[in-house]
Amino acid sequence: MPKGPGSVRSRRTRIFIIGEYAIYREALRRLLEVEDDFSVVGAAADCLDALELVEKYRPDVVLLDLAAPVLPKIDTLLKFFGVRAAARIIVIVPSIAGSVLTDALRSGVRGILPKTAPAAQLPMSIRTVLSGQYWIEREMLADLVEMLCAPPPGLSLTAAGQRFGLTNREIDVVSLVIAGFANKQIADRCSIAERTVKHHLTKIFEKLGVSSRLELALFALHHQLVALDHQDHPPSLPA
Repeated sequence: MPKGPGSVRSRRTRIFIIGEYAIYREALRRLLEVEDDFSVVGAAADCLDALELVEKYRPDVVLLDLAAPVLPKIDTLLKFFGVRAAARIIVIVPSIAGSVLTDALRSGVRGILPKTAPAAQLPMSIRTVLSGQYWIEREMLADLVEMLCAPPPGLSLTAAGQRFGLTNREIDVVSLVIAGFANKQIADRCSIAERTVKHHLTKIFEKLGVSSRLELALFALHHQLVALDHQDHPPSLPA
């Protein structure tokens, strides 16, 4: 007999926690399991201990405390997730160097959540990365931009953008979006109409598979598509 709408419960999101202290891991577990659609399937004290368990439990999301004791192994762990487990990774961070956050994003991390964030943001961040988007606090964006904007040696910015089918003008627009300019400001700088800027952004969103300015900025920075002019740009990214 067919079951009525709402009678079949969706599969719970499987979450794995990595954190140094047992009391911290347990607090996160209790916070998450209040949510009907979440299930904490395992936990580990550090990255090395997590390897076999992540492969065994195949979580959808891994919460990684970047204060965990085995930080030198983070790259190994992230590569393992990408190849073996396909988990979305959210790092929970204290106030630490921007270079660590940069390395995390470049390695495939989808969410960055400060330890000072309200508790309600944790489930929100998990659902956001599961939907295919990034989660990052706006306050962290300026520091990340500073660390990520420089292209690797020998890489042509035009060639990097053309990997994704972007034109030179579209690369210019992406650069200005990341620098924090609104559409009107971009139009003035490029000597084009504001509606033309909107048209370029629509095409850029389609080509890169993003749906917001913040997601565009993270994608472009992660893939080293553009470099910023540090001398003259607003301090924050427009919504």
